[in-house]
Amino acid sequence: MAVLQRSMDGEPPLSCALVEFESSRGADQKPLTPRAVICARQWSDFGPRLAYHRRLAVLVGSSMVRHVTLPRSETWCLPGARVEDVQTRVPEVVEQHPTASAIVVHVGSNDIRLQQSEKLKSDFTSLIQTILATGKKCIVSGPIPSACFSDMQFSRIRQLHAWLVGYCSRERVPFVDNFGSFWRRRSLFARDGRHLNRAGASLLASNLELALEAHHTPR
Repeated sequence: MAVLQRSMDGEPPLSCALVEFESSRGADQKPLTPRAVICARQWSDFGPRLAYHRRLAVLVGSSMVRHVTLPRSETWCLPGARVEDVQTRVPEVVEQHPTASAIVVHVGSNDIRLQQSEKLKSDFTSLIQTILATGKKCIVSGPIPSACFSDMQFSRIRQLHAWLVGYCSRERVPFVDNFGSFWRRRSLFARDGRHLNRAGASLLASNLELALEAHHTPR
């Protein structure tokens, strides 16, 4: 398995490294893709208050995070991932990034198509509790209303958004509200209407960066 290359003096790599993992789904389930690509992006300094070698967070999500980069963080992009797929990656994230103080998750759009609302809530509950059990801070990036959603899909994503707002509030888990930022803003999406273009990825990164700044506590 390929690994992220680090220089001998401990400085971060200067370019994007790709690490490929086989899908974790069973043979009786539809695979995410032939291989799920995890993109470890270039790091940037979050500020003098943090030791340079310490990563602030790891962002894990579906292909919606493919072009999202956060200061002093690493992005794991799992194309086609559902909530349960991200949960299976949590132990690996923690093992590879023990100094990261937070795990940011952005997932759920692919689950909407399954029309299993109660299972989706249960999967999100399991994902959040799995992250919290590791001792890391969990930050939930809220769902984005795609420009090409049908009326039913939009209704379901809005219901998921409302449920996550309430659940995260009760569990005192930071929640990033992306709904208003992307609603009816077709210019933020790629031609397929589902994925974010560069402008959309930049806006999502800004939303997440604000959450990291607000909720990070230096060790």
